[in-house]
Amino acid sequence: MTETQSPCFVGVEISKTLLRVGVVDSAGRSLARLDASWDVGPDGPDVDTRVAKLASEAIEKAGAKPGSIGRLGLAVPDVDAWKELQPRLAERCGTAVTMAESLDASARGEFWVGAGRGFHSMVLLSLDADIGCSILVDETAENGENNHGGQCGHILIDCTAGSRLCGCGQRGHLAAYVSEAAVLDRAREAITAGRQSSLSANNVSIEKLTAEADRGDALSREIVAETARVLAVGIATVLHTVDPSGVLLRGGATFGGNSTATGRQFLETVREEIGRRAFPVLAQRTVIDYVALGDDAAWIGAAGLARLEQLRGSSRSA
Repeated sequence: MTETQSPCFVGVEISKTLLRVGVVDSAGRSLARLDASWDVGPDGPDVDTRVAKLASEAIEKAGAKPGSIGRLGLAVPDVDAWKELQPRLAERCGTAVTMAESLDASARGEFWVGAGRGFHSMVLLSLDADIGCSILVDETAENGENNHGGQCGHILIDCTAGSRLCGCGQRGHLAAYVSEAAVLDRAREAITAGRQSSLSANNVSIEKLTAEADRGDALSREIVAETARVLAVGIATVLHTVDPSGVLLRGGATFGGNSTATGRQFLETVREEIGRRAFPVLAQRTVIDYVALGDDAAWIGAAGLARLEQLRGSSRSA
């Protein structure tokens, strides 16, 4: 059994419905994880108490002594909305707290001990209701001068007057074609226009579309392939701009990722299309893959950011 490397770090992820707390050692190995239902906003009662209680239970489950915890990392949906929790939680837990936005924390987790391990730089694209993006260079998230960097969902894909409308109100953006909502809209439009399919316009979901594509439904497969091709156009733009070591994908509009035949074909189509559109050196050397940590990415990444901040503090004081 591999020996635990001290100090250990606590990672916390807060979402709309879930509080997740875990403990890792300095090498990023998961020692314990606990989940609890959650329906409390930033201004809710006893937020710090509830988080601290679950953190204490996770530390006990991990078999770590309270004095062996180096720092706590906190991943939240919106840093500005939750910023008041940081000092309160630090006081409650008796340790310094590092805070990050959830997607940036997830990217950090993948970069540290996930599919991005060994990368110098990385882009994480989350294909969900919207398109989330986090760009890491070395150990730093690149968010730009006005905190609007990494808005890859708003890369222009189509500049024609009839291009699809994005949720931001502009037309032709990547999110208007490859977000979950956009994929389902395209499927409904095709069925309404008379395309034959085993899908129903009144009851279509990403899961149903994926299942029908796995079964050979022509329209479902066409929607998946077109989504892959458009996504690849956006990724090619990212490669020419950022030149990262790798681009990692996650989210509903990956059609099950590596767990389904359709998801695996989706990734292969993305890679093939990038090969046709990107500079050869980028297409050949950039890793395009799915994430590896799944639901653990954000809390592990938060713990990793806490570790990094402690290491930087130690370096400055040396």
